[in-house]
Amino acid sequence: SDLVIRHGGQVFVLEFKVVQDEKEADGALDQALAQIRERGYAEKYRAGDEPVHLVGLVFGKEERNLLGMRAEAA
Repeated sequence: SDLVIRHGGQVFVLEFKVVQDEKEADGALDQALAQIRERGYAEKYRAGDEPVHLVGLVFGKEERNLLGMRAEAA
């Protein structure tokens, strides 16, 4: 699922993934950022003056905690 946060004059487009275990986290982070780009989630925010950041977050299904985060400028 995705979420958009505007804070401090910036836009953060977040994509969340859940994986079975930590070994899958890297691949899921790649998938999360790719999904944001492919589905154009950030496009409507690029026209503004605020910097846009794409953020992937991966959580463990069993542990229910954050396993990894990756961000890039849009």
